[in-house]
Amino acid sequence: MDDMIKEKLALKQQIDSLEQNLSNQIKEKESLLQTFTVFKNESKEKESKYMDKEIDLEKKIKELDNIVYKVALCYQNPFYLKRAQRINPTLYDGSVISSHRVVSLVFDDEETLTLEEVSRSEMLAKQNDPILKEKKINTTLINYVEFNRLSEDSGKRFVPQQELSDEQAFWLQTSHPKTN
Repeated sequence: MDDMIKEKLALKQQIDSLEQNLSNQIKEKESLLQTFTVFKNESKEKESKYMDKEIDLEKKIKELDNIVYKVALCYQNPFYLKRAQRINPTLYDGSVISSHRVVSLVFDDEETLTLEEVSRSEMLAKQNDPILKEKKINTTLINYVEFNRLSEDSGKRFVPQQELSDEQAFWLQTSHPKTN
């Protein structure tokens, strides 16, 4: 019986040590799971941050590519800016403003001539459009002298534009080629 009691005590001690070992391993597992979830959340945050950064950089690359491709087409190229300043200095330098109109040079190439023809045909189509005639939409130019005469009662005066825009100068030059 003594042997049995000793054996029972030994088994009980072994069970206690195994239970203690099991509880330690469960605690370790829980702490590892917590650190795993923390690392997982941090990695998701970093991934989303890097994805946002990558998207921003891709947008910036597109923007810079657009600038690079359009450099020869706009005033980011100094040659074209200087040429535009020579053609119409009153638009770019306030000290050059004068009372006379600066003649704009127009360089006709095939594309501008085709665009002119298309624009002219569209304007004629608008003037002859029966829908616009039904709605009584007026596409003629404003006569400011007549307009001022009619509006004398209200005391308002309307003054026409003094300097022609580049487009207006172009159309004036093409419609009256012999006048300067």
